[in-house]
Amino acid sequence: MSKLNVLDGVKPRVIKIPRDTAELSLEVKDKERPLIDRLESLQDIISAEVGDTALTRARSLEREYDIRQLYIKYEGDNPNGT
Repeated sequence: MSKLNVLDGVKPRVIKIPRDTAELSLEVKDKERPLIDRLESLQDIISAEVGDTALTRARSLEREYDIRQLYIKYEGDNPNGT
């Protein structure tokens, strides 16, 4: 009896990052910039990419992977189900 691989037949999806989001990401990573500017760029990314979907803190994943704060975009609360 062969094992079923969950990934059998699955093709990876290429994630396309919009140019403005990529540029904002570079601003967030630039440690030479003032912290307030970096945080504003991060807020702009969240506003552009998340939309009205709530971000949920993933505390169990934070503990498991020793991450300080991790937020996920939970589409289950989205009434459109997109």
